Amino acid sequence: MNTITTADIIYERAKTLPEEQAREVLDFLEYLQAKLKKLAATAQETPSKEEEPLPGFGMWANRQDMPSTEEYLRNARKPRYTL
Repeated sequence: MNTITTADIIYERAKTLPEEQAREVLDFLEYLQAKLKKLAATAQETPSKEEEPLPGFGMWANRQDMPSTEEYLRNARKPRYTL
């Protein structure tokens, strides 16, 4: 079974283009590859939300009456979202 891939179609169509337009296609492909690399690097640098909870800040920081701001907010919102 001979399956034609998207890359095969791009190759065949690029062969029919004048050199200047083929260069534009190549530039765009290189741009997309650079964009993917940047996104992959950013994804590796960004910690997962599950890894570490965000520290309290502003009025929520260092509250002795509220050791877990997440739990406090969850309980405060519960009456609104409970059916």
